[in-house]
Amino acid sequence: MSRSRSQSILEYIILLSVVVLAVGAMKLYLTRSVKAQFKVIQDQLNDQYKYKDKLKTDATARKPGG
Repeated sequence: MSRSRSQSILEYIILLSVVVLAVGAMKLYLTRSVKAQFKVIQDQLNDQYKYKDKLKTDATARKPGG
């Protein structure tokens, strides 16, 4: 193997390592972002059900004789 070929292979290995590390870091932030979006959706749905339950409770409380 010539010296320049060995240097090229080493450069590709270093470049690949940097890319793998960058993708790993992006995965961490992407996972956090997706979890945050699911939490927002979950909170919105919970609020919706709380509102429906409140309407049912209010309607029951207003019934005459009930």
